[in-house]
Amino acid sequence: MLKTLVYGLYPRSEKLRRSYNRWERGMIKTEDLSEIIREEKNAFYEMMEISGIEIYTDPLFNWYDILRPIVLSMENVKLGPLTRYLETNTFYRMPEFYGIPRIFKDLTKFEQLEENPPLPAYQLDRKSSLFLPSPYSLVRMSRLEADLREDVLLRSVVDEYIKIVKAFGGRKLVLFDVFDYGKHNISYLDPLLQSTGVILIAKGTPNEQNLKGLKHKFETLVADGVDRDLINYSDSLGIKAVSAHKTKIEGASIEKKMDDSVDLITHDDYMDFLPREIADIKVEVLGKMGDTA
Repeated sequence: MLKTLVYGLYPRSEKLRRSYNRWERGMIKTEDLSEIIREEKNAFYEMMEISGIEIYTDPLFNWYDILRPIVLSMENVKLGPLTRYLETNTFYRMPEFYGIPRIFKDLTKFEQLEENPPLPAYQLDRKSSLFLPSPYSLVRMSRLEADLREDVLLRSVVDEYIKIVKAFGGRKLVLFDVFDYGKHNISYLDPLLQSTGVILIAKGTPNEQNLKGLKHKFETLVADGVDRDLINYSDSLGIKAVSAHKTKIEGASIEKKMDDSVDLITHDDYMDFLPREIADIKVEVLGKMGDTA
């Protein structure tokens, strides 16, 4: 059997979409919307259990994109213009950094935010994990308005991520990368790996140049291609078996083509690009893939 992972923004139900529409028009209070979000997240967690998904993150129904509300909870950064997410029809508000970011809000408690549904950032059940965009993706998706060194900014984001993990009880963290690393080295993640178990969803196939200098291992490293040498930097490896961009439903079986270092399967992007009913079916299929592998 393979472990299965569902992560990131998940499509909202029609009920939740209608609730957002009413809230944005001032027809329901923010407190009422927060309660509806909590109920929807609990229903999502129940679906994960029924589908046999071993690892899952908060579905982030109260995040308008993968960078909020984290960015809105930091000082020295604000939301900039609407920007297309890769080559999709999805948009996000580009963060603009004016200095070293510092978390100044309590992400664990209810609080209203401008331009985003309310905190808490996560509403977790007993098993769910945290989700964050990787520091590399956050910086690449942002604009630096001050004379900021990228390496200093990356390390400061890691420091704030460690604070977030601690605030939510040291939960396991799923880090999501949007871009190939190229020659970029991610050894600055080492303090984060020391603080908690981290599953990295990488783009492309990381190599020795990208990972050299890490003293602590990822719990699992998931990539588009699997290089067996990656096991030197991760306790196990994962593969992407389900598409988050295609509505075609995959088969419920998977042929394990790699050695025993591969013990996890997941999807290739967060599922908010899909209609909710298709995403639900893909979760069910993913659970069956893990059982039949």
